[in-house]
Amino acid sequence: MRWKLYFQLARISEDLSKRSGPEKALRDVLLLDLADATGWRAGSLSSVPVAAFSDEVIALAQSSNEDHIWVTPALQKFGYQAAFKVPFPLAVRINRYCKDSRAELLRKLGKDESTANGFLFLSTRSATPLDHEYISRIVGSALTAIGVQQRAGAHAVRRKFADDLTAEHHAVRKASGLSTAPEDVLRPVADALGQQSLHSQESYQRVVMSDVEMSHEHKLRQELQKQGSELAAKDHEIARLRKLLVKSSS
Repeated sequence: MRWKLYFQLARISEDLSKRSGPEKALRDVLLLDLADATGWRAGSLSSVPVAAFSDEVIALAQSSNEDHIWVTPALQKFGYQAAFKVPFPLAVRINRYCKDSRAELLRKLGKDESTANGFLFLSTRSATPLDHEYISRIVGSALTAIGVQQRAGAHAVRRKFADDLTAEHHAVRKASGLSTAPEDVLRPVADALGQQSLHSQESYQRVVMSDVEMSHEHKLRQELQKQGSELAAKDHEIARLRKLLVKSSS
């Protein structure tokens, strides 16, 4: 499914535009683009702070010739408070959306940030933040409508992001003559996904990493880990025998 998703994000955006009114379509396409650019979970997408896209932030990034800004979603797995890169062109789009469509929605409904909680994506009926389940349904219904896969949601876009980034890091390291062992390729991917452990990526990376699983560096590290485990077991056995020897001598 993820290979289909690579080529059909444009179709998903078109479908969202056709099936929703202009306010929802603009919001949902922006949500999809942000999910694709960051790989955030639905919970993080539901809690994106608008303050991160203020005029001051945009101006500072522009004056510094940055190609991204840093954003910290309020809701992250395990309570993490990691900051993530958002591409500058997308950040500018979000800044404009906040000042135009989102601001107009609040005015029309007679609401303010006390209702919106300072978050980016709001209900067009109540101006309250969209919850993670609703965001998953938005993406899932769009995926289903174009025949990508039933019962898919925002996590499918996250998987695409992870696979794209893994393939990119693998290609760069291989071209540079650097180690392509999974632990070397996946570390920056884990950071980009806000994950502390490489084991969290196993469900994303099996296909992309299949050609590097048995790289020379990875084999050496596997062997070193095996030897270390065997030495630890032998040390434990020696300690046990010494304890028995002391006990029998006393």
